[in-house]
Amino acid sequence: MCGILGFISGNDFDGESLISTFKNSLNVIDHRGPDDRGVFFNNKVIFGQTRLSIHDLSDAGHQPMICKQTGVVLIYNGEIYNFRDLRKELESKGATFESDSDTEVLLKGYTYNGLNIINQIDGMFAFSIYDPRTNMVYIARDRVGIKPLYLYKYKDTITFSSEIKALKHFCDNRLNIVDLQGLSEYMWYGNALGRNTLYKNIKKVLPGSFISYNLKTKDLQEKIYFGYSNIQLNKTISFDESKDKIRQLLIKAVGKQLSSDVPIGALLSGGIDSSSIVSIASREYGSKLNTYTAKFDFDINGSSEAPIAARLAKDLSTNHNEIYIKGGMIPELLESMVGIHDEPFADAANLPLYLISRELKKDVTVVLQGDGGDEIFAGYNRYMMLSQYQMYTCLSKALNPLKFILARFSGLNSKLRILDIFNNNDLYMKMALLLTTETIKNCPIKRIFNNDFIRKINFAVNPFLEYERSLSNVNNNQDLINKMLFVDMQNILPNTFLEKVDKPTMSNSIEVRVPFLDHDLMDFAMSIPGDFKVKKRDKKFLLKSSMRGLVPDYILDGPKKGFSVPYAYWLKNDCRDILYYYIDYISYYYAEIFDKNKLLSLANDHCAGSFDNGFILWKFLNLAIWLKKEKVFI
Repeated sequence: MCGILGFISGNDFDGESLISTFKNSLNVIDHRGPDDRGVFFNNKVIFGQTRLSIHDLSDAGHQPMICKQTGVVLIYNGEIYNFRDLRKELESKGATFESDSDTEVLLKGYTYNGLNIINQIDGMFAFSIYDPRTNMVYIARDRVGIKPLYLYKYKDTITFSSEIKALKHFCDNRLNIVDLQGLSEYMWYGNALGRNTLYKNIKKVLPGSFISYNLKTKDLQEKIYFGYSNIQLNKTISFDESKDKIRQLLIKAVGKQLSSDVPIGALLSGGIDSSSIVSIASREYGSKLNTYTAKFDFDINGSSEAPIAARLAKDLSTNHNEIYIKGGMIPELLESMVGIHDEPFADAANLPLYLISRELKKDVTVVLQGDGGDEIFAGYNRYMMLSQYQMYTCLSKALNPLKFILARFSGLNSKLRILDIFNNNDLYMKMALLLTTETIKNCPIKRIFNNDFIRKINFAVNPFLEYERSLSNVNNNQDLINKMLFVDMQNILPNTFLEKVDKPTMSNSIEVRVPFLDHDLMDFAMSIPGDFKVKKRDKKFLLKSSMRGLVPDYILDGPKKGFSVPYAYWLKNDCRDILYYYIDYISYYYAEIFDKNKLLSLANDHCAGSFDNGFILWKFLNLAIWLKKEKVFI
């Protein structure tokens, strides 16, 4: 795993100062690759890379890598799990190799197959290729978006990198303007979606896409090379066939991702996903597997899965480690995390991931992790609701006249929110609202901003735009649950969960691999009927059935607790002072944007225990820290 940075120009540039600035900008992502670094440049292209050595630890894997026969230059971040098979195929065509790295396989693959090599790769990646023969530069990202890639276009130049901080360092202060669409999405979902970031002029390269730039004609194009919307639903396959195939494919995926020239461990939460991976990996790995679990000093209503993780680790004889997280660590750490993500980021699970990866660095360089299981096997409550779509829709309409009376009973509030969603006739809106804890009547934009800014942002943006785009691309051959899974894979998977995984761990020079996002497994899972995945109120029914006999029954049949981070508790206690500090700070320096009375009302009610305003306040706090740190203009 590595960090990459590139600058390309349609016009010749000359100047040692530009190269010097580039090298200094590369330094700010050294954490992504502390083992080696390299820079290539001519009068139109500068490529830089920081290397975290995983395969072939020798200097033969140095980047930027240049093909001696063609002059093609490659910078690459990621892992190609099938690189040995691809190498054999290329050798049969006459290719020769000087290293045992997947980087050289990618470079020679492009030399022999052109950009078609992208469709042959089984893995995660962000890379750029400069081909001097055609004056073309290609910038590509893996099909799911496991590895991040950001881009800034200015006139006839393009700057791209694994992290925003390198772009900002290289491009100075031209980028400190907030993107209102990204801000709106952040307030709704906890992060920006699609191409958007919180910076107006910085965009993400979409998963499953590549950018091509002709240095001679200055023609810029984007092409989508893969999309799960094209997968057809298999209506003839049986449940038992699906169950057996899923089991085979997951075992194969874990086996592929255990390939490494450095020690490997696994993150174990005690849930079905991570337990499935650890149960397989502990049998497949050549030596005793290191496993790691976060344990908080505050347990949310007995929801901690740490005791279950410890029990499984003991049953599997892993070398188990519990990382104890105290609430007193959080205020200082929270301010650091905004710098790690380069944007406000509201999934609080990034905090334990950072702390775990900081500790496990002593033992391993690569870890397996369970993200992706919920998105391909229907692990959220909303999938269960969709499986009973007609019942919820009818119930919503029947109770609509009584909602005012029922709303007086606080225990019914969450149920009424669900019914309110199903009462909406707009399918786009219905599915988008199922993905957020907010509702139209309780719009997060209205809860913290002043009225003038509310009018400005509501006029400029549509927070549901990316969901509308995703749903418009869904294959109509698919059933309702699979449509929702596709929307999740397009939006919250890359922008929330994979972002949460990459930045905190790579800041500690740890590579995370996600076997549930194996290409063969995902392709097959998305072809299976949705009603195999959810049975009435039993989420992940197919995955549980597939893992029966490999994973203990006490995990498969236990209640889903999820990985609960006690951020609402922290806001009342350990983070209370920092919360009120930032309310004062933001209300003074951004008085034209925020409404102090609204913020104080949210905080006072939350800290008094009158209402759970945890998520909206957590989003505000991360946003406020970012605004103060980056001095961004809104």
